[in-house]
Amino acid sequence: RNWRTTYAELDLVLEDHQGDWHIVEVKSLPPNFQAYLNYRVRIKQKQKLKRARIDLSYRWSRNVSLHLATVSRDGTVDLYMDFLC
Repeated sequence: RNWRTTYAELDLVLEDHQGDWHIVEVKSLPPNFQAYLNYRVRIKQKQKLKRARIDLSYRWSRNVSLHLATVSRDGTVDLYMDFLC
């Protein structure tokens, strides 16, 4: 189940062994996704995700980073660390 914040609905919120949080936005994309990435994560959504990251960081006193995971039709998962930084 997605985590809802005041600013955005988050696909995954993970905590690492140091107590830092990692927000992961998950998108399904066709094989040559580069041409579709900006279409799938629009400017308004990017802004909402940034605000949610800042809000969680202050509210929970945690380091929070934002990542993007893409899933292709064949099940391949690619992770892009520090997405939108």
